[in-house]
Amino acid sequence: MRILIYLLVVAAVFAQKEVTLISDLNDYKKISDREFSISWEIPVYTDGNNHFGHFSSDDYQRNLSDLISNKNHTVLTIVFEKSSKEISSWSASGSDAIRFRRSFPLYWAGLIPVNQSYDFVKSLIKDKYDKEDIYGLLVAHDKHEETLAYFKDELKSANSNRLREKLIFWTGNIGSEKAVDFLIELFNNENYFNLREKMIFALHISNVDKAYQYIKKLVVSEDSPYDVRSKALFWYGQSEQTSLADIVKLMKELESDEMKEKCIFAISQKNNDESAKYLYDFAVSDEPLQLREKAVFWLANSQKNSLDYLKKLYIRTTDNRLQEKLIFAFHQNGSDEAIDFMVKLLKSDITPTRVKKKIIFWLGQSKSEKAMGAISGLLD
Repeated sequence: MRILIYLLVVAAVFAQKEVTLISDLNDYKKISDREFSISWEIPVYTDGNNHFGHFSSDDYQRNLSDLISNKNHTVLTIVFEKSSKEISSWSASGSDAIRFRRSFPLYWAGLIPVNQSYDFVKSLIKDKYDKEDIYGLLVAHDKHEETLAYFKDELKSANSNRLREKLIFWTGNIGSEKAVDFLIELFNNENYFNLREKMIFALHISNVDKAYQYIKKLVVSEDSPYDVRSKALFWYGQSEQTSLADIVKLMKELESDEMKEKCIFAISQKNNDESAKYLYDFAVSDEPLQLREKAVFWLANSQKNSLDYLKKLYIRTTDNRLQEKLIFAFHQNGSDEAIDFMVKLLKSDITPTRVKKKIIFWLGQSKSEKAMGAISGLLD
């Protein structure tokens, strides 16, 4: 049987076809439909902040709001297709609709005790359904210690890195101190970078402060390999706990220009006026040109309303190489205002010849009518 499993944590779910009541989750074995789904409710409360999944679809939506006894409970849905034992999964939480790729019969099992539901999900693994995508269903039950113990046993017997990666990911989603301790222990005893990378991500998604502090420790550790520090810095920068000031402070502590470049990217990801102002100030500072060029690049590519900063930056800088980077940034911006500024520079007597050549080149690459008009004017 091919099973598509969707873990949905919902407050309300929308429009549906016929619903048939079943008295037991194991009744799915008696259903003769070629493709069908079963759904049930468990008394695990959700705050709507947990999102897991591989795919979603807006093609068809189910409304279970009239069946759910408590809108804040977790609703689990499993879609069965009679063809193989492979499993794909999509899961979400909150008030999202249950979205399917197409319509098929739905069987409703009602409110199921947590332990009974948990045992049923584990039984699917015993029945040789693809366990990799059942792990998320186990996490949804909030049985943290039992699920962690189960994942530990699974890791001991895992016969592929793919399976290990899945287990590491879902261990991070448990979101407990003990799960974080286990991930740190795994990390310290693992030499294979791809798995260590997955562990750093798992620590990040745990949303546990101890994990956050450990990731920061990896960033500043000179004993850690560059690849590890780089990946740790990426997720450190992505954390909601990390402020712009935190990244700026960290960058001052780092000696490697490569790591500083990663910090500049992390700053750009904050994508607000404060980060744009910092990138502008950095670009006109006395920092090495290579780093200043990175600041220009990310100012242009990730910041809203960056054009004013880019124009001011061009006026302030006298470095031809940096000016050329800015011309490319204006081209990428592509707005009429950016094109007008490029044309203005082209007509200016003080614009260096090498910069004018870059302007002509990038105007020629633009599909903007204004840019094409400017090029035509040069030919007349």
